[in-house]
Amino acid sequence: MPVIRLSVYSCVWQTFERLYFRVYADRFILVGVKQFTILVVRAYAFPSALLSRVHQVSREMIIVVDDEDEFFIAELELFRFPSGSFDFHLPAESAAEIPKNLSIIAFVTNFEQTQEAGYVFHVPFDLMKSNGLLAQVKINVQRFTLSPKASAIFDMVSVGETGRRAVWLQRRWDTDEFELMKASFSTESATLPQVGALVPASLALPLGSLHTCRSLAFDEAMGSVLICLHTGELYILQF
Repeated sequence: MPVIRLSVYSCVWQTFERLYFRVYADRFILVGVKQFTILVVRAYAFPSALLSRVHQVSREMIIVVDDEDEFFIAELELFRFPSGSFDFHLPAESAAEIPKNLSIIAFVTNFEQTQEAGYVFHVPFDLMKSNGLLAQVKINVQRFTLSPKASAIFDMVSVGETGRRAVWLQRRWDTDEFELMKASFSTESATLPQVGALVPASLALPLGSLHTCRSLAFDEAMGSVLICLHTGELYILQF
C-alpha cells in the first residue's frame, strides 16, 4: 500500500508541546499547547491531488509532500490558561467520518486556589474550512468545578468517543482520599456540565484503595469503566 509522508513535523515540533493527533477521512487534526499556556487546534486537509495520486498507485511507495501550505486549513487558539499546570484530553477514538464537533476536556491545577476547575471545548469542524488563523472565533466553552480541595489526576482521565461523557480519578488534598468521578457534557452552551461521583462513597467495593489504580478506560457505548490496579487485578464497573 502507498505511504504518504507529510513534512509538517519540523514546524510543529518547534511550536507545540503535548501534541495529539486525530485522523479523519479527508483531514487530520493536531491539538497541542503553544507558549506553555495556549491550547491550539490545527487542521490539515489531504489535498485532492494527493489523494488522486494515492488511488492511482498500485505498488508500495512513499509520496512526499514538503509544502505545508499545500494542505494547511486553519488554526484555532481555543484558550489561554493562567499560570499553573493543566492537561487536556480528547475522545477515546476518532470516528471514521468527520463528526460535527471535536470535544476537548482540560483540567487545571492551581495550588493557590481551594477549588479547581475543568473546561470543555466543543470545536465545530465547519469553522475549519478556510485558510488562516482563526484566533478570534468564538468557541463553545463550558466550565465546571471539581470537589473542594480536589484535583484530577491527569493520567487517569478517559473521555468517551462522542466527547459528551468522561470519567476520571481525583484526589482530595485535605483528606488524601481518591474518588472516581463522572461527567456529562452537552454541545448546547446553555446546558451546564453534570459532574458527580461515579461510585458513592458509602458503597463498599472490592477494589482496595483507589490510590493503587494504574490505568483507567471508559467505554461510553457500553457504559463500562475498566480499572486496573497495581496488583494486576482488573475490575469492570457498569453504570
